[in-house]
Amino acid sequence: MADRWVMLETSENSFEKFRWVWKIAFNSQEDVFKICWTEPVIQHISLLRERFVQLKLEDMIDFNSSYTFRLYEILITSIGENSYKNPKFSPEVLMEMMDVPESCLVYKTFRQRVLTTAVRELKVKVKRFEKLEMVEEKEKGKRKVIRLEFVGLS
Repeated sequence: MADRWVMLETSENSFEKFRWVWKIAFNSQEDVFKICWTEPVIQHISLLRERFVQLKLEDMIDFNSSYTFRLYEILITSIGENSYKNPKFSPEVLMEMMDVPESCLVYKTFRQRVLTTAVRELKVKVKRFEKLEMVEEKEKGKRKVIRLEFVGLS
């Protein structure tokens, strides 16, 4: 087995170094692997539910656009366990979160090329988002969009 180590910063200028795997077993008749993690890894694995959001692979498998994937990830992370929450973002923050290219940094282009396509695809391919709508909040008395709210989430 290759030398695989994990190094974690425990405090400023202090680190722990430990192995990932304690033991690996393979049953060739049943074609099954058994992996036994080391104790420090188990401690971190047990915290995954608290620290990370679960994304459903069956929801994402058919996405045609990487921007649909990013918007799905952003919305699921923002909602968390609270499906009653309507996530809100400034266009600039959402552009940064979705890592759009410079050619899409003008809001009109971003909305046409990225957002509209991603929202449409989410509505069609993810049951939880079938009623998803994007509401634009404009600056009072002006046409500039200052906030995007995603509503209709279940």
